[in-house]
Amino acid sequence: MYLVDIFKRYLSKRTILYLIAFTFLIFSEILQVIPPKLIGDIIDSLTSGNLTQSKLISEVILLVAIALFHFVVIYIWSSSLFGGEFFIQKELRKDMFYRTLYNKKAPNDQGNALTIMNNDINTIGSSFGFGILSFMSTVIGLLVIFTMSIMISWKLTIVSLPPMLLIIFVVKRLGKQVHQNSMDVQDKKGYLNNHSLEFFNGLRLIRIFMLEKKYVESFFRLNQGVTNSEIVLARTVSMFHPIIVTLIRINYVITLGYGSYLIAVGDITIGALITFLFYINLLHWPIRALGDFVNFFQQGNASASRFIDYVDNTKNNSSFTRNIKSLTDIRFEHFSLRRGNSNALSDVNLIVRRGENIAIVGKTGSGKSSLISFFAGEYDTYEGSASISNVPYRELSQKNLSNLVAYVPQEPSNLSKTIYENLILGSSSAKEKIEEVLQITSLHKEVKNSNLTLNSSIGGSGKNLSGGQLQKLALSRALLKNSELLLLDDIFSFIDSKNAVAIFEKLLRFRREKTNIIVTNNFELTQRVDKIIVLIDGKVVEMGSHETLIQSNNWYSNQYRKFKELSELEEEERRLQCE
Repeated sequence: MYLVDIFKRYLSKRTILYLIAFTFLIFSEILQVIPPKLIGDIIDSLTSGNLTQSKLISEVILLVAIALFHFVVIYIWSSSLFGGEFFIQKELRKDMFYRTLYNKKAPNDQGNALTIMNNDINTIGSSFGFGILSFMSTVIGLLVIFTMSIMISWKLTIVSLPPMLLIIFVVKRLGKQVHQNSMDVQDKKGYLNNHSLEFFNGLRLIRIFMLEKKYVESFFRLNQGVTNSEIVLARTVSMFHPIIVTLIRINYVITLGYGSYLIAVGDITIGALITFLFYINLLHWPIRALGDFVNFFQQGNASASRFIDYVDNTKNNSSFTRNIKSLTDIRFEHFSLRRGNSNALSDVNLIVRRGENIAIVGKTGSGKSSLISFFAGEYDTYEGSASISNVPYRELSQKNLSNLVAYVPQEPSNLSKTIYENLILGSSSAKEKIEEVLQITSLHKEVKNSNLTLNSSIGGSGKNLSGGQLQKLALSRALLKNSELLLLDDIFSFIDSKNAVAIFEKLLRFRREKTNIIVTNNFELTQRVDKIIVLIDGKVVEMGSHETLIQSNNWYSNQYRKFKELSELEEEERRLQCE
């Protein structure tokens, strides 16, 4: 039962408050059964002529006192119970947020995640608020039935029960339909959210390729699907109330008819029948609550199953207890990594030591980006051994790894904020180093030449900056973080070779004694690192310094000669143009 699992995980520390709520709920119902009995006694005294003024005043004062005391009891149980509803919603959202933020398995199904974050978590919260209230009301209904049979007439109680048993049967049948319909509604809302996100993210592309009609038709179809599912759910849920009300009315007729007979034969008094009718009225809410409870339970359980599936899919199997504070080395032994149905990396053996500068080179599609992405912690499913500071990668939380690593991918992401706000994302405490870092990356020149300032907005998706400026911005942010390990994935692709070399040399001086790994096929940069790793078809085919590899007459030396020849030809062309 998924709701029980939710309670164990998130609400166990509020057990005392729920016990208080349950206790005062029962006490509240006990207080409710006393006034009808007092009213019945007053009516019997009135019909028999034994009602005195002093007795009437004392009974009225007692009724007022019970009402005031009942107010206090209701306040206590309602604040304890509904406080739990808001608490569970807060805890579920917080846990889901952090699991998405710090786990490598967080799904990319954004629409479904948003549906769970809002609709499902609200439904789960209601299950632990009104849902529990409905459940307790059905239990308390048994107390009312017990009181009716003991204090009034067990015969009248038995005769009035069949319609209530029929209500329970009908509610159970409808509850299964509510569960199925609830799951269908939430799934279709997830699909609709996914489609909407895709639409907004690709709006410009949709307009360019004139795909408006296709997306409009798809949106209308999904939107209509959600509407149809919600209508089916509403129809099922709406059947609860009329069925219950009808059966309760039948109950009144049976009670009045048989109660009148019992009065005629002298088994009960008129006051007792009126008291019994009050008790029947008190049963209205528990019987209706039974339908509400099944409704809340089925919808809440469906939402809880979706939430738990999401949490389990973003759950790292390790206990997150092995954290590291500093980088000593990174070791791969017979390491293999799969992406989809193919091997991205196979049987990789390497050691990266603290303070080394390393370049990863190779043909397109050879696994360079996969390797550096793994360094950054984007994957935790692999074969062989992969450890950082002697701790396996799969046993590190993403949060701990993020403290050690600064990663700049091929297409760096930036927020739609100012240049300054994007710069200090990595470390707001490094403001005094901004000028130094901007000098290293030459971003200060880019800003000045473009008539921008640090307070200028980069626009949505960085549309106000060029590709090279965005790369320099991402690099500057990574340098400000000043992490143990810097990972650069071909980030100089929009920057000319001369400027790239100048930036890289200043970067290495700025980060001396720290570990830097760069993916590149710019052989001007590879000459300035300590170790070069050559990847071909996911395998390490060469490894060593620049001087060692150019003498090996293998892939690296051949590519380096071609690079030098091409560079000399370009230089000759520039010289001739200048003449």
